[in-house]
Amino acid sequence: MLDIEEQLHRYGAALERRLLDREVRVPNAPRAFSRRRLAAAAAAVLVVGIAAAVLSGVLDDDGSQLATRGPSTGSGRDGVFSTATDVVLLVSDGIDGVTAVDLDHRLAGRRVVEGERAGDQPVRLTLTGGHLVVGWGEIYAAPLSGASSTKIDDGTIYLPAAEPGEVWTVSWDGGRVGQGQASVRRVRVDGTVEFSSDGFDTARLTPLLGVPGGVAVQTPDGVAVWDASTDTVGRILGPGPATAVTSDGRRLAWCQETCAAAQVSDLDHPGPPTAPHVSPGSQQLALSPDGRYLAVLRPSRSEASLIITDLSTGQESMKAESLDEYGALLWASDSQQLFYTENSYIQSSTLIGRYTVSDGRWETHTIPVGDGLAAIAVEPEEARSFFNEILVEEAECPGAGGSYPSGREGTCTFRF
Repeated sequence: MLDIEEQLHRYGAALERRLLDREVRVPNAPRAFSRRRLAAAAAAVLVVGIAAAVLSGVLDDDGSQLATRGPSTGSGRDGVFSTATDVVLLVSDGIDGVTAVDLDHRLAGRRVVEGERAGDQPVRLTLTGGHLVVGWGEIYAAPLSGASSTKIDDGTIYLPAAEPGEVWTVSWDGGRVGQGQASVRRVRVDGTVEFSSDGFDTARLTPLLGVPGGVAVQTPDGVAVWDASTDTVGRILGPGPATAVTSDGRRLAWCQETCAAAQVSDLDHPGPPTAPHVSPGSQQLALSPDGRYLAVLRPSRSEASLIITDLSTGQESMKAESLDEYGALLWASDSQQLFYTENSYIQSSTLIGRYTVSDGRWETHTIPVGDGLAAIAVEPEEARSFFNEILVEEAECPGAGGSYPSGREGTCTFRF
């Protein structure tokens, strides 16, 4: 257990950093506080908090003090990995909710996301414009702040877009993917339709992923880009069929049938990166946000190896072996951390791996939080609405358990 002196030192250092700013906005507060008001409020909270801890001895079952939520600035020694990650993973449960996993403070928060429901949609979650976009048949945008979801379109499926705060929706008039004629729309998270076309030839084109100005598609001849402004298909970028697909806005990368062969091609019209998203079963490759690295789960028999290619030199290196070939890869926004997650649907635990670019270190840990598909990495502040101040036992905050609906209500938080 940390002694009071060390706690005071940590809290004091954190307060000092905050007070150096001329003006600080307190999360969820309606206005900015001055340094003097923030100092007074912080001092009061600090005194009351320490007194309460000393008098009541707020301890966890193992006798250790509960971790504080918020961005981690420590060494990571109390977290899952050897150094702090400064990220929270938002994990789809494959049913109707999302679990936020704070790796640095060993906290998990579960929340039902309105509009999310069971199904085999190609994309389960997309983070864009401060919203999580979910659903099929009816597409919803759920603010990360925790406010109510908004139905933004009626579409058979949706795909992440490169345009910030927008997604592509695809609607087949037969009601199912590939049945009848299709219309495509690019829709904002407030429901505004920015683009619409009935000219998308679904007899020849299979939509894969939104890219700047259009949609990456599978054609009979290979992978190409459908240009929304001209309603035409550009040059063939490479051979298909494409399974896993990713884009950093400058390049498109995809697995050809399996990730034993990964293709990378420059886009003719570069722009913003495709929004981060959860696409179960097809996240076996990931381009780093800075465009330098391509990470791939290369299959070998029933397992996979993690291969990272430096696209500036073409040099590839193996970082890990004996991984799940259907696991998922995702980069943190700083391009310095790559995370790997196994599919833990209807399981009680999840194996998580992390590769750090600076020192080439690969670590894996199994955490006792399951019921998850792939994840999106966000900054801790973005995931604030997934955590409650009052912690409960894990049994009081169950996963979906494979049933739809899950039966959960509100938001619950527990330590792991």
